[in-house]
Amino acid sequence: MLFRDHTLKLDSDNEIQVRAAASDLLRTPVWSVRAGKAWDIDGLIAKALTVIKETTDLEPILVEGEKTVRLICYGYPRLGIPCRSQTQPSLKFVMDLWDLVLIPVGPTEQNAPPESVKTIWSPYDWVARPTIGHFRSRFQINLALLPELPETIEGLPRAIRTARAAIIEEQTTNPELTLIGQQTNFFCAPATAKLILEHHGISKTQDQIAAAMHTLPTGTRPEDQVRAIPGLTRWSFDGRLDNTTSFSEAKDEIRANRPFKTGTATHARACGGFKVEQGGKEWLYLYDPLPSNQGCIYFENWEADHYLDYMYVRPSLYL
Repeated sequence: MLFRDHTLKLDSDNEIQVRAAASDLLRTPVWSVRAGKAWDIDGLIAKALTVIKETTDLEPILVEGEKTVRLICYGYPRLGIPCRSQTQPSLKFVMDLWDLVLIPVGPTEQNAPPESVKTIWSPYDWVARPTIGHFRSRFQINLALLPELPETIEGLPRAIRTARAAIIEEQTTNPELTLIGQQTNFFCAPATAKLILEHHGISKTQDQIAAAMHTLPTGTRPEDQVRAIPGLTRWSFDGRLDNTTSFSEAKDEIRANRPFKTGTATHARACGGFKVEQGGKEWLYLYDPLPSNQGCIYFENWEADHYLDYMYVRPSLYL
């Protein structure tokens, strides 16, 4: 098990979702907190199962004799349904829950781009004998920093005020970013770049950005993302790739009112803010172009994900 998503309906259209870790090997008990449009997970699962049944020779993989399928996080934060070929059971795939595309499970192509929808990975891939002790220690430290839950619903307002009082610093870009969903299952980088460019008053379509970034169905290379920025901005901005990410660097960019891209093993998102709480708990405020044509916004704990790279978009030094 990876996560337990705890969801509270606010009304017929909106919800609060807390994504909690299912293991102390995941370093922090709370991965992300989201408030926004409600997701009909049961409806999405039913639709995906119908597509699998009617358009493929695949069958869902049931775990330990269970009657219903499990969702898997096949490339955080992407969710899907595992399935396999009925004629060749060794061939396994994941049906993406929103895009309804099949992702093959197996070795990736040699020299495949780091941010690629074709990549299957799990946060447990980072767990190894030398890291187990450290990960569990960080989990206990972060667990102790969580605010206490009220015993009754009447105590909830006070608990909220106490939690807000624990925030040392919180900042977003000015103005805040406008959420944009990616057009296709492999347009996360173009959609993220569009988010950032529009903050700077530059309007480009995702198709234009994807062409400049040489985006393929396998994704967009970080180097191509960076090289495309000057041309997309008529050389008024430069792109810079940072492969040694840190929370302090994230804070510096937001304080300078410069949203930036965060790249993981499979996905690109825009960072438009941060939050620091007492005890050193750190959060990024992320604008995620997934689900496709929708997107979502959430706070993500800095220790939760592995940020492989940042892409900074800064005014050109040559102006």
